Amino acid sequence: MGSDQKFAAGADLMRAGHTTNWIGVITRGVVRVCGHDVASQRVIAHRRDGDLIGELAAFGLQRRSATVTAVTPVSALVLHPQQLDQLMSRFPAFLTLVLGVVAERMVESDRYRIESDTAPVVKVARALVGAARENATGAATVHIVSQEDFGSIIGTSRKTVGRVLADLRRKELISTRRGVVQLHDVPKLRELAQLDH
Repeated sequence: MGSDQKFAAGADLMRAGHTTNWIGVITRGVVRVCGHDVASQRVIAHRRDGDLIGELAAFGLQRRSATVTAVTPVSALVLHPQQLDQLMSRFPAFLTLVLGVVAERMVESDRYRIESDTAPVVKVARALVGAARENATGAATVHIVSQEDFGSIIGTSRKTVGRVLADLRRKELISTRRGVVQLHDVPKLRELAQLDH
């Protein structure tokens, strides 16, 4: 069910305002999700392997609310309306999964909007802890495309992100290499993020 489609780096998978009606699961690669208003465009998220894109199409909303662009070469399992209907008929839990993704993204969006007055170190720490994926050894890793995109997502500048990451490195809470942040002390980062209150 569904078809595997490939997109070159830089290709738009979806464009804000365009009318399309498919939903996809990223099977390989990274995409940048940009929201638009009258005057500007802003990076609002990155999605990668296993993430759903275009999920509002599952509810009949065909006009895209964001532009999704491949940062790296991307493969995605694409489901068109008839395939989506068949999937939801055969596996009703899939609808619950999609609803969960929609709810999670609404909470994420609200959190970043509400945190506009929050201290930069708190914003960065919250974003790192929230995006961390633990591996079998318990180490936590966050993949970021760029400090500029990361800053845009959490509502701060690239310069501020760089300054906060440098400070966290000095404190040995994290280490970084191109595109990757390794979290060494998740409890301390949770404390900085004010998540244990």
